[in-house]
Amino acid sequence: CVWLRAILEVKLQACLQNGKLADYRMIMSLRACLLRGFHTIDTTSIAAPEFRAWLAREEDPSLGAVPCFLGRLGLRDVVAPDEQGRAPLHYAAVAGDPFVMHELLVLKADIHSCVKLVDPSFWTLLNFTPLHLAALFGMPYPIGCLLLTLTWSKDPGT
Repeated sequence: CVWLRAILEVKLQACLQNGKLADYRMIMSLRACLLRGFHTIDTTSIAAPEFRAWLAREEDPSLGAVPCFLGRLGLRDVVAPDEQGRAPLHYAAVAGDPFVMHELLVLKADIHSCVKLVDPSFWTLLNFTPLHLAALFGMPYPIGCLLLTLTWSKDPGT
């Protein structure tokens, strides 16, 4: 676990130093999945300076999960995709966080949003949706959350 944390931290710092924010966001999301069950590391040490203000606010539970999640990834909008075409819902699916996903969906995140570029580094293909990414990374709870949302969105009577 210590080695994995160290490797992830080095990789995250390299992404930031090289301006690869989309890679940074994917690794941060995967980090949440890979280190689940272990003590968390101090995310402020690996955050870009502009993200640190957001991270300092994470201690305030009244903010809700979404502002902290967006801040951790350096995103400002619930719906808008980044330069790779990944929206916050894509990153939440990769992280395996059904609570953030639920809040994003309540805030009108687009469950049908598609990745706009192929990214072989993270096995992301053109037009992948959050459901594709949740399945790709083996996230059962996000898959359930997305499938339930898709079911409810097709039935206007509920």
